Amino acid sequence: EMMQLANHRPINMVQLLVLIKDCERRFSPDEIAKILEIVQRLLPPPPVIEAEEAEDVGEGDHEEPEGLILSSVYENQPFSAPGYGLPD
Repeated sequence: EMMQLANHRPINMVQLLVLIKDCERRFSPDEIAKILEIVQRLLPPPPVIEAEEAEDVGEGDHEEPEGLILSSVYENQPFSAPGYGLPD
């Protein structure tokens, strides 16, 4: 779960609930808010590459969205995540 938090850097409760198993049962709403605050305060924002650079990363002839974000876990493979400006 710690790696998930570091890799995905959730910015809202919905994203956190997806990453932490039984989050609502294990943590109070105040603790959840504190986790989100700590993640946003301590972790740098996800790396963003320009659309021109993204063309070299993906395979195929599809167009990548501007400001594509790459996950360090899946090196050189784009991912979609709500809240990061990418399609769901």
